Amino acid sequence: MLRDILTVGLMTLWVGSTPCWCQDLNVKAEVTDEPMTSGYALVYRLKAGEMIRWRTRHQATTMTRINKVENFDRAVTETTKVWRVKEVREDGSMVLEQSIDQLELSQSVGGGEEIRYDSQADEQPPIRFESIAGSVGVPLALVTISPSGKVLEKEAIYKQSQMGLDDVAVPLPQGRVEIGHTWYSPSEFAASVEDGRQVIIKLRKSYTLDAVKQDIATIHVETEILTPGDSPRVKSQLIQEMTSGTIKFDLQAGRVVSKKMEWDEEVVGFSTAQSYMDFHARFTEDLLSQSDALEAEVTAKPEEVLIRGREEGPILRK
Repeated sequence: MLRDILTVGLMTLWVGSTPCWCQDLNVKAEVTDEPMTSGYALVYRLKAGEMIRWRTRHQATTMTRINKVENFDRAVTETTKVWRVKEVREDGSMVLEQSIDQLELSQSVGGGEEIRYDSQADEQPPIRFESIAGSVGVPLALVTISPSGKVLEKEAIYKQSQMGLDDVAVPLPQGRVEIGHTWYSPSEFAASVEDGRQVIIKLRKSYTLDAVKQDIATIHVETEILTPGDSPRVKSQLIQEMTSGTIKFDLQAGRVVSKKMEWDEEVVGFSTAQSYMDFHARFTEDLLSQSDALEAEVTAKPEEVLIRGREEGPILRK
């Protein structure tokens, strides 16, 4: 479970939701017979040479009870994720280099001591965080997306980077759409059942354009399970996939400005008849302004700064 929480925290630097292996970003939008002559166009509008930064925070608490023994796992991950726009092609597709400029981690398992790491302040990470700490300040992946956010090409640069396709960009609908329009991003998840076999669970993320105000589109996202009859054991593995939240998208700038995601899930009987799992998590992502981005770039290079102030590390709250 600790490994799962840590993976979720790091993977949300791409997206704001938990990773789903075997993702398919062929977004299936609702189709109408009438041509769209009004509504809103949701497309990415990035420029070659741009460096775009978001500040992300993911905090998660998991409680499991098996045979009356309770165990609590807690984790907080904060990152500054970066898109460097390497190229914008004639067809509108954009080539992005992804990286992390800053990383703060905090974890505790059971009644154990909390372990922390701050890439700006700590010279040597704890052993548990060594592999993740190595991903800071280096190119992680080179990805090409379409104006609608579909992944066209991908290449892992950092050998230990894990790339979920839906973790790159929010999928957007084709053409102009009205308020209330819904589109979907299907995916599959491999889960193990009681006899040790693996089964494929079909999921989809449902996106709905809720409102547009001052060129900021509000999109509601919800994960739906399409495969019927999932058992408590399977549900305990899907618990981190059940995303629900809100995305803000700037129609003029053509990029996500914020995300807020929540997980509040519980499962009874996933191991023994009386076993219990309770999972709570929150994820936020906010676009940094140009001045904030420049400040983040400076503080990400402590060797160039003689004196640097620093606030306290993150405080875990359930």
